[in-house]
Amino acid sequence: MEQYEHYLFVNVRAVRLQDQTDDPYDLETTNLYFFLGANFLVTAQAGPSPYVEELTDEMEREAEAVFAHIESLGNGSMLEGALVGIETGYYQREIAQAAYDIERKLNDGRHTMVGVTEFFEGNDEPPPDILEIGRECEEQQLKRLAEVKADRNQAAVDDALNRLRADATDPLVNLMPALLEAVRAYATVGETVDAMADVFGRYRETPVI
Repeated sequence: MEQYEHYLFVNVRAVRLQDQTDDPYDLETTNLYFFLGANFLVTAQAGPSPYVEELTDEMEREAEAVFAHIESLGNGSMLEGALVGIETGYYQREIAQAAYDIERKLNDGRHTMVGVTEFFEGNDEPPPDILEIGRECEEQQLKRLAEVKADRNQAAVDDALNRLRADATDPLVNLMPALLEAVRAYATVGETVDAMADVFGRYRETPVI
């Protein structure tokens, strides 16, 4: 056992006979390590943990069930199912339900969030400074944007955006070269998005409750 400032480190060694052996001296040793603090107990072991393995298997089963459902939405196509899931609000509902469930568990005391709902001790450091974005930051960025637009070659920007629109009409064309050309001409993110929206349109998410 070793003592540290905020916890104890303990090594427990257990000895037992090997299974299915007639030799009374055929022994097996098992080491169990754990960290013991005022409000926590963390164990560690060299071999696999049946409980952790079961949790891993359960997580894998749940993930496979989600994948199977998405594939069924697309009639056997994972890609089509992903699109259907977006259009029907499947992901929205699942995320909202998960957030609701975890919030209920937090409020009922059935879920612990370390440092937020419990176990506040042991951290004497002052809280970090909160980043605040004031009006002056917005004004500074607008000024920089105006300077970039004033200094760039507008004809090159127009040509690059026109190429982007033309390439976007062909589903077999890779848009990355046209996007890079637009970036090198100093087209803004908004301008490149608008150019692609002229071809693809804009997705409007439908709120789902």
